[in-house]
Amino acid sequence: MMRNQTGNPVYAELPAAFLARTLPFSDLPPGVVEDAAGHCGVDFCPKGTRLMARGMADVRDLLLVQSGGVKLCDRSGNGQERLIDFLGPGAAVGATELLYGKTADFDAYTLEDSFFIRMDGRAFVHLAREYPIVARFYLEILGRSFVDKAFAELLRTKVPQRRESAQPLFSVTVGELARFPAVAIDGGA
Repeated sequence: MMRNQTGNPVYAELPAAFLARTLPFSDLPPGVVEDAAGHCGVDFCPKGTRLMARGMADVRDLLLVQSGGVKLCDRSGNGQERLIDFLGPGAAVGATELLYGKTADFDAYTLEDSFFIRMDGRAFVHLAREYPIVARFYLEILGRSFVDKAFAELLRTKVPQRRESAQPLFSVTVGELARFPAVAIDGGA
């Protein structure tokens, strides 16, 4: 076994092979992937391990799910746990916190015994600055994921109509919005 720059004993080829087949790292030049792998270690976390706590200010590393799964959740005002997302192999925990330098937005727990490729947070941020495709990947995938989930939640939840104040999304019919007769527009316009 070898020791990488994080001090964890790992087989040197494991993080490099995982990064080479995992987006966005697989889109980077091979030498860059090898350098990034030098800042990685392999971690095992048993089922139920808390990886991150909401409000945690000390997110130090990017965790890439190698095997197993992670549950992201939040607690509502009454203490009820609210599921945000499930993450499987290839997904990352801590990317937005590291990129924005902010506290954790959610609690993250392992759903089952899981292995992670742990990348030093400073190395990840440096990589994202040198190769914007890395930052763009995590910021875009996060945005798409939450917009899709929010839209699905809106479709599942019936919003009561309130006519006396501002109109909530989807509570007004097209007939109520249309103030003018329909107009046909030429295909060549």
